[in-house]
Amino acid sequence: YGHMIGDEVLIEIAQRLNEFVQHVGGQVYRFSDDEFMLVQTGSLSGVEQINEVISQGIHASNGEVIHLTASVGVTLVQSTDTVDSVLQKADAAMYIAKSNGGDPGFQYDGYSDKGI
Repeated sequence: YGHMIGDEVLIEIAQRLNEFVQHVGGQVYRFSDDEFMLVQTGSLSGVEQINEVISQGIHASNGEVIHLTASVGVTLVQSTDTVDSVLQKADAAMYIAKSNGGDPGFQYDGYSDKGI
């Protein structure tokens, strides 16, 4: 699609995720190229709906409707975690989701990988 359409897609996804966290709580950050991070305190809320939010068609300026999938990695923060360890666990869970076909989410719990 090219860089211009890619930028449009990233902007749309960022807007959708910002709207999403307004309903479920938390903050969303662009973490790297095409990766976003959602941070919530307390219990997880709405994680299962993230793929629905992202997969809705995006109407690009070239007239095409683009459909995306998301690989979602989830981890819960423990009192002994550092920022780096939290990011590593969430990243590991995301790559497990990617290796399982892209659309599912996985929660890293230190002992096993759980589908969400």
